[in-house]
Amino acid sequence: MLGSRKDKEVGFDFGADAPRIAILTSEYFPDVSEALVDKARGVINAAHASFEIFQVAGVLDCAPALRLLINSGKFDGFVVLGAIQADNDMQTVIYAESLRALQSIASQGHCVGTAIIGAETEKQIKKTAAAKRDNYGSAAATAALKLIQLSRAVSGHTKGIGFKPSSEHIIMAKRDDGQNNT
Repeated sequence: MLGSRKDKEVGFDFGADAPRIAILTSEYFPDVSEALVDKARGVINAAHASFEIFQVAGVLDCAPALRLLINSGKFDGFVVLGAIQADNDMQTVIYAESLRALQSIASQGHCVGTAIIGAETEKQIKKTAAAKRDNYGSAAATAALKLIQLSRAVSGHTKGIGFKPSSEHIIMAKRDDGQNNT
């Protein structure tokens, strides 16, 4: 069954055009971030993709940092990882708003996998991040890679050869009279 939890091994074949991934992590809980990044790194390496890791102070910084990474045009996909101790109403609101902001950006058609852990205690957060089964870091990386795969399938992506059509990030040269230079 496609997309079931039983589908543990997800094979990706990007050929010679391996995607570039930005891993964005909140460093507020460094042990948690490290555990999530390690699992995400494993999935990305297995897909033969390249990645760079970027850190921000807390989960509230993830959305603006994600927008900066997207605007750079250097990456095909994004993995956003972090944690927040949501032990009071204010922290719960910060958690919810951080996820809402990330989803708002992702819903604009960007290949984003997100794993922001929210729990009442630091112990619960660390236990969730360290889980060997159903690890959130690997799930976020898998989501980003699947979205890249889907994006390429529906856009007619051609293995990185030749010229790319104009898009939001690639603007074709034009003559002064508004005609394309062809």
